[in-house]
Amino acid sequence: MKKTGFALLLLLIPSFLTAMATAGPKPRQKEEGLASPSIEKVEISSLSRDRASLWVRAVLPRAAKGWKQTFSGEVRAWGVPLKLDRPVTVAVQPRSGGFDAVFSLELELAKLPGDLVLKAGGGFINAEIRGTLTGEGGSRESIEVTGSLRAGTPQIEAPGLDQRNFFVFSGGKLSNLSLEQSDGEVQISLFNPLTADLGVKELRYTLAIEGNTLAQGSRTGIKLYGRRDNRISIPVTVKHSSLAAAAGTTVRNRGTIGATLSGSLILKTATDSVTLNFVSAGNLQLVP
Repeated sequence: MKKTGFALLLLLIPSFLTAMATAGPKPRQKEEGLASPSIEKVEISSLSRDRASLWVRAVLPRAAKGWKQTFSGEVRAWGVPLKLDRPVTVAVQPRSGGFDAVFSLELELAKLPGDLVLKAGGGFINAEIRGTLTGEGGSRESIEVTGSLRAGTPQIEAPGLDQRNFFVFSGGKLSNLSLEQSDGEVQISLFNPLTADLGVKELRYTLAIEGNTLAQGSRTGIKLYGRRDNRISIPVTVKHSSLAAAAGTTVRNRGTIGATLSGSLILKTATDSVTLNFVSAGNLQLVP
């Protein structure tokens, strides 16, 4: 779920990060005796349908004075400038050869560039921070720091994010129950927080009851329209033997049982694809 939430970030919010390449940006030349400037970690502290809050942790060879500073300048992801809420506060602590700096970023998802997701892909997020830190007594220091962070590692974290803001299994219905199989459909709702429409390369899913797989499949040709809930129906065929083993008496008596829908949403990008994992619980109705 954490990874989904993050994933979802990438989709919606990597929106808070952006032009990427598996090789990553070239680091600045290290000055003798000073730490190499680098972005080491991104933590998504909160994510709603409208906003994302991020902590970006970096190592700097120099900084302004004081533990609390402000940043003015530009933040880019995959080469795309991000529109940030101002001011940007930075917590700074000395370290060997330089400083540890934590940038607090607030992003309004609707204002993210439409081509952000199109530039994503490859499993890395390339980020850049360039501008000026202002500290105590008006002290100032120019900074330029870059980083290439790999998705799915501790470099990118999204603790406690609730993917229900973006993905909901709305339930489903199975009919035409027979000794062999049942046909029906399940419904999901996918919210796209960006203003740009997103193309889905493939939607892969697994329908299960208490860990027992009932149906698996995929759908293609889906478009997620910007700033709205996109409702999608998925046809499913369930083997009756699997359903009876999972649901028992409920199948014989018809009725409603709890089910789980999980899978992956693979988004189209210019270079590769972005995969967002999901899992959501809902109800499966059994009708004659």
